[in-house]
Amino acid sequence: MSQPQRDSTPNDTQIRPPPSIALVGKDHRFTVVTVAFAAAVGYLPEELIGLKFEHITHPADVDIDSDLSHRLFRGELEHYEIAKRYVHKAGHLVRILLAVSAGRGMNGKIHSAIAKMYPLGTLLPGTTLPSFQHADEPNEQIERIKNAMFL
Repeated sequence: MSQPQRDSTPNDTQIRPPPSIALVGKDHRFTVVTVAFAAAVGYLPEELIGLKFEHITHPADVDIDSDLSHRLFRGELEHYEIAKRYVHKAGHLVRILLAVSAGRGMNGKIHSAIAKMYPLGTLLPGTTLPSFQHADEPNEQIERIKNAMFL
C-alpha cells in the first residue's frame, strides 16, 4: 500500500513575512515593537521602545506623518496610510508604506496608534520617494506606491 503524496507547495504561513507592527503613544514614542518592525530599520525592539517615531523618520517626511498622527489622536481620522522613508540605523533610507489605525480602550478613547509597516525596499542614493497626500484616496495612493516600487 502506498502512502499519500505530500503536497510540496508551501502554504501561506510559510511564505508570509512576520508582521511589522508597532504601537505608538500620544507622545509619538514607541511602546511596543515587533522584531520584524525593528529589524526593518536595523534596531532591536528594545532600542526603539521610548524613542519617538520622528527619530527614525527621514526629516522631509516628519511633518506630514506628525500632522496625520496628531489628527488621529484628536479623533479627526480613524486611520491613515502614508508612503514615507525611515532612516535605517546603518544610515541608508528604507521606503515603506505605513498603515496606521487608532487603538481604542474599553472607554472608546484613543490610547495609541497601531502602525503596520510594509517595506518597499531600500532607496539608492539620489532616489526620491514620490510625494503622497493624506489617505483620502487610498486606492490611488497604493497604485502610486506599486509603481514607485519598480523605479
